[in-house]
Amino acid sequence: MNHIHDLAGRVVCFTKTFPDVQLEFVVRDRLNLIREMQNGRVDLAVLVRHSRTAEGDLLRRANTLDHIHPKLPTQLPLALASSDCSGRDTAMGSLNEANRSFKLVLSSGTIAPIVAAVLAGVAIFEA
Repeated sequence: MNHIHDLAGRVVCFTKTFPDVQLEFVVRDRLNLIREMQNGRVDLAVLVRHSRTAEGDLLRRANTLDHIHPKLPTQLPLALASSDCSGRDTAMGSLNEANRSFKLVLSSGTIAPIVAAVLAGVAIFEA
């Protein structure tokens, strides 16, 4: 969950540097955010995308296999985004590629239930 703390720190820094800019955070699935950007309702969207797509500007690259700890349970309990999210396919594909057994314990269209499952210790999430 270091990404959440990192984001919070960046938001604080941004609001101190640009106090006249009004930020509004919208959490939606990837396809709806893209549509909202195309329609001009969202100025900036930060999305997780599959590495094989070329849309947008790359902000950060992460290898999904880097975060798999060898001492985790034999069958990894996953909390992932809904089935229309490319990150879900990437995470499951990477686990299959690494021959890691997993079970999907939570699927959600928003991040809050996923974070709750991770914080409760009942699932892991690939961010």
